[in-house]
Amino acid sequence: LDIQDPKYAFLNMDIAGDYIVQLRVKNSANVWSAPTSHTTSAIPVELIHVELSWDTSGADLDLHLANSDVDIFSGDGDCNYCNQSPDWGTAGDSSDDPSLDLDDRYGYGPENINIDAPAEGLYPVRVHYYIDNGDGAVVATVRIYLRGVKEAEYSQVLYYNQVWEAAQIKWNDNAGETAVIESTENPATAPRRTCP
Repeated sequence: LDIQDPKYAFLNMDIAGDYIVQLRVKNSANVWSAPTSHTTSAIPVELIHVELSWDTSGADLDLHLANSDVDIFSGDGDCNYCNQSPDWGTAGDSSDDPSLDLDDRYGYGPENINIDAPAEGLYPVRVHYYIDNGDGAVVATVRIYLRGVKEAEYSQVLYYNQVWEAAQIKWNDNAGETAVIESTENPATAPRRTCP
């Protein structure tokens, strides 16, 4: 085993935070070494990083990030599983476009949406309880990171086909004004359920 080989040394940390990695090795006489551990941190490199996770194994929740006050599944203004990398900012510049990294369809998440270099604007963060698969009520958790720092974390109980607007991200880098504004809206029935 060559631990320098990337296929053996790769660790996918798809949730931001601190991790403890432990290593034990066995020699040719089948004797295990004492464990050794190392703490490492997964810090988002994107200027905006939004994470969704939930507490059940079967339900399918979907993360949505909008570039204006559009409803979910409203075409290019809504980044989601059917519009994973819409063109939002300057034409030909993908750094100001959002990107959904994974559509987790069967429980727990995470689903992450990232923007490397966001354009000035207001970005609503929403969660849609798409399919229950028998799970019933689900607790959804949204974490929002700006410039690699966790700025907010919100949780909400959701029921099938509800949409929860967790927050809005206000981004105005030129004026030095960035903020996460918690939403005061209660979850409501989804106005749409399908991609345009």
